[in-house]
Amino acid sequence: MNSLCLYFDSEQRMVASDTCDFSRLRLYVNGKKIAYSAKGKKISLKKKPDLSKRIRAFYDEQEIEVVYRFITHKKAFEKVFRFEPERLGSFYEPHSTLFRVWAPLAVRAEVLIGEEILVMDEEENGTFSLEVPGDLEGKQYLYRVYRFNSVETTVDPFAWSSAKNGEASVVVDKRKFFHSFVRPTTPFTHPQDAVIYELHVRDFTSDTTLPKSKRGKLKGLIEKGMRLEEHTVGFDYLKELGFTHLQLLPVFDFKTVNEEDPKEYNWGYDPEQYNVVEGSYVDINDPYSRINDLAEAVAEFHAAGIRVTLDVVFNHVYSRKDFSLQKLLPYAFFRYDSKGKPADGSFCGSECRTNSLFFREYIVHMCNRYVDLFDIDGLRFDLMGLIDADTIRLIYQQLVTRKRDILLYGEGWKMSRVMPDKAMATMENCGSLELISFFNDRFRNPLRGPSFEHEKPGFIFNEQNLREETKAGMMANPELFVLPSQAIQYVECHDNRTFYDKAKLLSCDGDPEQIKAVCKLALGFVMLSQGIPFIHAGQEFLRSKKGVENSYNAPDNINRIDWLDRIRNDDVVDFFKELIALRREYPELRLKTYKEILQSVSFEDYYEMLIYRTGRLSVFFNPCAFNHIYPFEGKRKLIFQDGRRNEILGNAVEVPCYSFVILEDEG
Repeated sequence: MNSLCLYFDSEQRMVASDTCDFSRLRLYVNGKKIAYSAKGKKISLKKKPDLSKRIRAFYDEQEIEVVYRFITHKKAFEKVFRFEPERLGSFYEPHSTLFRVWAPLAVRAEVLIGEEILVMDEEENGTFSLEVPGDLEGKQYLYRVYRFNSVETTVDPFAWSSAKNGEASVVVDKRKFFHSFVRPTTPFTHPQDAVIYELHVRDFTSDTTLPKSKRGKLKGLIEKGMRLEEHTVGFDYLKELGFTHLQLLPVFDFKTVNEEDPKEYNWGYDPEQYNVVEGSYVDINDPYSRINDLAEAVAEFHAAGIRVTLDVVFNHVYSRKDFSLQKLLPYAFFRYDSKGKPADGSFCGSECRTNSLFFREYIVHMCNRYVDLFDIDGLRFDLMGLIDADTIRLIYQQLVTRKRDILLYGEGWKMSRVMPDKAMATMENCGSLELISFFNDRFRNPLRGPSFEHEKPGFIFNEQNLREETKAGMMANPELFVLPSQAIQYVECHDNRTFYDKAKLLSCDGDPEQIKAVCKLALGFVMLSQGIPFIHAGQEFLRSKKGVENSYNAPDNINRIDWLDRIRNDDVVDFFKELIALRREYPELRLKTYKEILQSVSFEDYYEMLIYRTGRLSVFFNPCAFNHIYPFEGKRKLIFQDGRRNEILGNAVEVPCYSFVILEDEG
């Protein structure tokens, strides 16, 4: 019977892992024998178990393990062992450091500092603590927790910094954190005024124009004064574009890049530690670099009038068994199906149980930390549909008290097979998430073509049967969302081919001028439609990933920004800047309510053209290979056409192939 153990199920009954003679089984709490009855493999205790007291089980004279398993999902368990996140972690003073770890069901906990193994004192609610004398600044530490016949060693999920590759946590002095926060120099009063620009730290900082020490690093993001053939590149280039929010792909510790020698590449959607910044982006030998480099970068962008949002990955982890919280309390932090198998809506091997009280409090605590520690302005949630709506609402409620203009948005796809539909933070449930925005595939797919059917074109490529879906998307899909600001409007992001690569695949026998024209047309649809425009870094200078569809782990020569493209396509960059300026100038391009949109926006079909009218403006989109002439009475002001501005037209406007023209009503 060496393999025999007892499991608590979700109904607080016990189940034997194997058939056994129950007359030989005895159960004790605090040395007192407790009564039970058994049927099959199931054991029913005569009295409801006190979850704060450990049950010991003996089969004859051999003690066997009692595994609490899915009872950790019960509200009764959460009530007994609820933790206080702000009290956990390491708390440094020059004369001593207090360590406090939460490990319910552990019978012993130790803190390991170098070669020292120090036994911690047990407090209430599953917490262990120890104050260690001496100056421990910069010391590496781990926790070791003991359960029946298992021992787990783990980093501190509440630590401020980490040794390389998550090998240990590091004690730091909070008084040395960057505190010189800067208010953004530009006002931001409504989500509809946002223009989001998505960027990967390493993509942007791998070019040889940067000093070698800053390549691939957060410090490289804010290197000033960079020029290439008299053109601005790097930080100065971003300042000139005019977007409002810089979204950084994941910057928190992820697994698949060796922080000491980062030859591998990854987008970062394989989280290992939510509490510390990725080491390959900082000086790995300086524990304060993980805090201060990101905080300093945010301050520099604020001084340039740019707000910063962070891409966070709370829906799954790289390794379920190696995740610190799983080691401290098994089973509590992940979802399982009805057969007890791990749920995997993320297709990454795990699905985080965000609706558990424990994980919800942990996530909310981390989001608060990101705002307080780094002064960020928003969060983008990867696979947000795998996070429960209650948690997303709570995050917003907490963060908005810290920053009134906080921006929260994410991927609202329905992917979980175990979470109830109404509980998910999906687009279908946007009515209960009015202040949260969603990536709008009902805008992307009609315009670009289906993302996973790569050779199918969208309306931008003159697929006329998608005309009505395109109109709905341009109005920010009022049949779906509650507010226009819930719609993140895009045709390109880090996922899938770049728009340029798709255009090259579909357009014009490879004619570079026509491909460029189609890419400009796509920028026009994104920047002039209702909702919040979203641009992937380099889209404005025809960025290519050499046709690679999923570049998450492709090498730098596929993913990095090629600044020569910025020079080759400087005309498209200027075109994009003007579109941002136009959007800022004309409020009818960013209407705040669907009532305004339904009153102000209309469409006209004119041969292959789609004419989009909003307020004073008429935008003529021509996605076909022929020029069109549109007649009108009187005179109109041409305010935007590639190469022409602010002209008075009489009687007609000519719209070249693969382009758009904007007219303004006189008076």
